[in-house]
Formats: sequence, structure tokens, C-alpha cells
Amino acid sequence: MRDDGTYAYIHDRGNIFRNEAGVATRLIRATQDITQRKEAELQVAKSEIRFRSLVQNGSDLIGILDNRGYYLYSSPAVKRILGYEPEFMIGKNSFSFIHPDDISYIKNHLSKKEPNNHLSSFAFRFKNAQGAWRWLESKVTDMSNDPEVMGYIFNSRDITERKTAEEEIHKLSIIAHETVNAVIITDPEGKIVWTNEAFTKITEYEPDEVLGKKPGDFLQGEETSQAVVRFMHQELKKIKAFECDIINYSKTGRKYWLRIQCQPQFDENGKLKNFFALQTDITKEKEAEAILKTSEERYRYLFNNNPASIIIWDIETLRSWRSMKQQLTCMDIAGMHFLPKQCLISGFRIPF
Repeated sequence: MRDDGTYAYIHDRGNIFRNEAGVATRLIRATQDITQRKEAELQVAKSEIRFRSLVQNGSDLIGILDNRGYYLYSSPAVKRILGYEPEFMIGKNSFSFIHPDDISYIKNHLSKKEPNNHLSSFAFRFKNAQGAWRWLESKVTDMSNDPEVMGYIFNSRDITERKTAEEEIHKLSIIAHETVNAVIITDPEGKIVWTNEAFTKITEYEPDEVLGKKPGDFLQGEETSQAVVRFMHQELKKIKAFECDIINYSKTGRKYWLRIQCQPQFDENGKLKNFFALQTDITKEKEAEAILKTSEERYRYLFNNNPASIIIWDIETLRSWRSMKQQLTCMDIAGMHFLPKQCLISGFRIPF
């Protein structure tokens, strides 16, 4: 204890002098204040404990390999990530666990050492204890010249789920780009964040002309049904999937019909991430429906206003199911000598 009440670490040395009879007669002591050195040592010890804890309990896999690829050390995370015991990995060659198609890529990557002895991160497939391939992303530091390490430090993490998701997104992006349907992705506020090539072909708008805008602000026009617009706004507000047909207008003013199928997308926490809309050009379908409707109305008018009696017979039972003008209903004509195909629709006078 110092005179101010604080404590100091001291290093004490003593030399005892004895007389001819061997009795201690004098003690010479040297006391040195080593507080700073001791506190530095304790700090290093605490730091070592802290970093050992991080290495042993961290989510990343730490491995030290020699210049031939053999494991000198493997952190306990290898058990959780790959299913191996840390002791099992010691002395094993890492390339025996790596996918054959990735070995040349890794060796080529390891040869490109940067001035600071670090390598940019790279991904490769590594076989786990169950024989399945897992994607690892690694950062490597060359400490082969450090006598305390004498190897390459690999800091790796499992990115299998991320790679799987990236591959799925890549497949979907190809489909989205190649499909004849327009695809729009909007943020939760309804502003466009992505469109595909089919959207440009249908609307004549380039992506940079529409990003950050709401589709309704530039695609709707004079004949666009406001009832359908209100319906879409209501469903978007409810964050519900919906489908509807609507009239839109291209950049040059061309009118066209769209069938919109919209689906909300959520993140892993259930929070709205964006809206995904698939838009199909159904203009020809609508035009065909209009022609058919006009034709149907024309023939309905001729049918209803024909001065002659008309009967329509069932081709299987030869019973009439509708008659006009004379109001002949359900008349059994089984006794009449007409072949089924001849009596599908016939106009004639019926004696009463």
C-alpha cells in the first residue's frame, strides 16, 4: 500500500549476510515498483482470454494451415458449422475436403498475395461431416513468416443459404427478363424500383424514366376505369394480393388492356418489403371479346325479331329447349323423322 492508500505491484529481492557461526546478521533488500509492467501483463492476459473466447465461441470458423494446406489449428466452430471435431482436422489436408471444381480456383487465388499479406475474400465448396457440400466464404492472412503462427490464417463463414438464395434470384431474374409479361417491383409506398424488358416493350418507357414513380401517375388515361383504380388502391392499402383488368396508355398514347396480378412480398420478420406485379397484355383478347359480343348481340336481335317460328332442339334427346314467337317449350319431337345433325337448328312451320 502506498501512502495515498493505493496499491502498487513491487518486485522484492533480498540478500542475507551471515557471520562465521551462520547466524544472519544483515539483510540487504532492493524493492522495485513494477506496477506498470504488471498491469500491462494483466492487460495482455485479459486480452488473450478475450480473443481466445472470441475465437472459440465466435460464429466464424478459424483455421491455421501450413504452406501445403495441412491444418495446424481449427477453432471449435468447425463442430457447429461442419460437424467435425477440432482435433479431427489437425494434420488433415484442407484440399481433400474442397470440391474438385474449386481447387484450381483457390490455388490461383492464394497466389495473388497483396502487400499487407491479406487476400480478398473468396467462396468455395467444402464437404461437411455428413458428406454435403457447404459454401464457405474465407478471408486469408499470410502469417507464415511469423514464428508465433507460421501458417495461413483462414477466417471462414458458412454462406450456403445466401448462395442458394442468390442462385434462386438469378433464375428468377432470367425468367423475369425473358418473359413476355411485364414485371414491376415497387417499394412499400408503390414507387417503382425495378422493371423488365417486357415492361418497356408494352409501355414504351425506359427504366430510367419510371424509377421512383408510381405506375398510375403516367400509365392511366381517359378510359381508365376509376372504379378499378380505387379497387387497386384499397387492396394495396390492405397489403393484399389482387387481380384486375385495366386500360392503360403507352408513352405515345396507344391504349391497351392489362391483366394485373399483384402480390406483396415480406421479409423474414413479416414486414412489407415490396410489391411484385405481373402484367399481361390482353388487348387482343379484349378486342376479340368485343367482336364476339357485337356479333352475339346482332344474332340475338335477328333471332328475337325473326317473324318465323324457331325451335332449338337438343341433339341427344331431340327435345326442344327453347322456342321463340310461338312460345313452344319442351315439345317432344321424337316421332318426327329428322336425323340429329339435321335438326340441331331448323326453322319450319308446325301445324297445330
